Amino acid sequence: MRTEDVTKTLKPVLGGAVGGILVATVAAFSFNWIYTAGTLNEQVHQARVSSLAQICESNAEHYWTDEQGMKMAKLEGWGNDQRAKLANRFAPEVPNDSAYHEDVVDACGEALQPA
Repeated sequence: MRTEDVTKTLKPVLGGAVGGILVATVAAFSFNWIYTAGTLNEQVHQARVSSLAQICESNAEHYWTDEQGMKMAKLEGWGNDQRAKLANRFAPEVPNDSAYHEDVVDACGEALQPA
């Protein structure tokens, strides 16, 4: 066989292999089978915020209902200052990492909003 014949024969095979690799790579990242460092850091950040917000919500709800004797319905509404104050008061502080505080306060405030 001549070199030209081998090149003609292998050209579609190599093109299909390269195309398959590209499709597999896109699918792997799209379905989160492969994580980048940024994606993993964001997921860890969200998990920490969610955990701290649940602690905040539990403490704030206990304080609001048991110690203050108020109903959770008083915390509804978009701009409820009482809910924001409760979220800010009961949001746990993460030592040496103040980047989480605002996210935790926001998530706690949303969690305190009655359904």
